[in-house]
Amino acid sequence: MKKFLFAVTMLSLLSSVGAAGEIVVPKDNTPFKIKEGDVVRIPITAVAGAQVNARKSRSSEVTVTKVTFRAEGKMTPGMESQEVEVKPKGKGNFKIYVTVTLPNGEGKTEIYEFEVE
Repeated sequence: MKKFLFAVTMLSLLSSVGAAGEIVVPKDNTPFKIKEGDVVRIPITAVAGAQVNARKSRSSEVTVTKVTFRAEGKMTPGMESQEVEVKPKGKGNFKIYVTVTLPNGEGKTEIYEFEVE
């Protein structure tokens, strides 16, 4: 009986592992819809030294991460890439305000809107 209960518990855990959502990458600022459990990744490309900040309108986990590329084992030169990752908590409409501030102090804010169904 203990083995049976253990097997049932393990199967229920395995089914929840595959329940993760999709990774959604918007190519523009057009509002879109996602499902609960999906993650939104907003790619940011800017000159070296640019600062990226993100604010949110609703409860969600938002992180900004630097993305580096390698070719033949070495970092490739060029524009810097960063990524804003958003993990919404709950359903509803979300707005993410992404501000890119250049080294000379100029800044630009873009708004990404989406709905979690």
